[in-house]
Amino acid sequence: MKLSSIFDPILMISILGLSGLSLFVISSTVSSLVTIHLIYIVLGFILYALFASTDYLIWKHFVWFLYILIFILLILVFFTTPVRGAYRWFDFGWVRLQPSELVKPFIIIILAFIIEKYRAGKLALFLKPFLIFLPILVLIFRQPD
Repeated sequence: MKLSSIFDPILMISILGLSGLSLFVISSTVSSLVTIHLIYIVLGFILYALFASTDYLIWKHFVWFLYILIFILLILVFFTTPVRGAYRWFDFGWVRLQPSELVKPFIIIILAFIIEKYRAGKLALFLKPFLIFLPILVLIFRQPD
């Protein structure tokens, strides 16, 4: 696969600009966090290259696994230690993972699969994805602000 098909120039300029701006802001406020932030930026680029080079049709095979994984993570987060009164994060020591943030890209993947699979009347096309995502939405809204 050619690099030009993975790295869209406009997207890369946007990402590099935002990453540079975030590094500047962090270095001007808490300079000790610059190194860890730079590591996260590099990790993000690696994940971007990995996912951009993967054929998107492969995700169709993992839709229900992703749905169940998201559902389980959103339930397990209620059994974690609260941070400022909110049960939102898994604390792994070196990083805190917020499952509701993982839901965002997976919702797009799952919703695209549902719309493709269940092409029906206009109401049914809206109703099925809504009913499928209702348990996930309830779990997210149960997390206090």
